[in-house]
Amino acid sequence: MGEEGWDRKSMPFINHMIAGSFGGLAEHITVFPIDTLKTHMQCEVCGNTVKGELWNCANKIVRNEGFFRLWRGVSAMFAGCIPAHAAYFSVYESMKNALIINNANADAEHEPLRAAACGATASVSHDMFMTPFGKYVVCSCHICSVQ
Repeated sequence: MGEEGWDRKSMPFINHMIAGSFGGLAEHITVFPIDTLKTHMQCEVCGNTVKGELWNCANKIVRNEGFFRLWRGVSAMFAGCIPAHAAYFSVYESMKNALIINNANADAEHEPLRAAACGATASVSHDMFMTPFGKYVVCSCHICSVQ
């Protein structure tokens, strides 16, 4: 058994992918409205960006376009975040297995360089999926006609 109370090797690879996908969905559902507001504020769609204007921007969007306007484009983001987060979690666990758990020196308390390599590899795999979809959403879904 691992230190966390479960055997890492007994968990199938697909479980890491599914867990990552659900984690990514929860993250994007929660953060997407904030990202929508940020994009509108940056493009000055809601007017001047002075202190306290975030709530005015949110009110303006909801009043003029409806509450669910804050999530417009989230389905395109899902198309990217599901495989991206699945890749992140599965690559991270695979790298951790290869570099840390199966390492002959696995009795060491902490191996920061190996842990950093696991995280970096997982981040690259995540960004290979997420970057193109993030650009698509910003370009086509958030921004109205900015003049």
